[in-house]
Amino acid sequence: MDLIYGSDQTPQKMPTLSERQNNRKHLKQSLLKEIWKEETMRTDPTYDFTLHLSDDVVALMEKRFILVSEVEKVIEHAQKSKERFFNPQTSEYLAHLRIKNVTYWVRYEERDNDIFIKDAYSHRMEVVEN
Repeated sequence: MDLIYGSDQTPQKMPTLSERQNNRKHLKQSLLKEIWKEETMRTDPTYDFTLHLSDDVVALMEKRFILVSEVEKVIEHAQKSKERFFNPQTSEYLAHLRIKNVTYWVRYEERDNDIFIKDAYSHRMEVVEN
């Protein structure tokens, strides 16, 4: 009825791609538990860093169809393998990771356990290293 006649409430913000993916994951887990009485294993990865995304970066990632979980994987890989570039002028890192057939690049700043994402993009070209 609200769709037809309108609502006095302010419209809600649409969820991002990452939020929709998390909502589907939580829905599946709750349905398995409540309806089919199946216990599920928690598959949410835990990282030893905290990701900080500005609204501009979130909008850019939405536009480029990049999920927060993919950015987290890139950062985790860069920290473990030390395969990343460092720009001493800006104190930022640039890291990449190929997930399936897409290579993700993330530019970020690291302060202790806080990771501030500056930019993220992806392409389907394979980076060959020697």
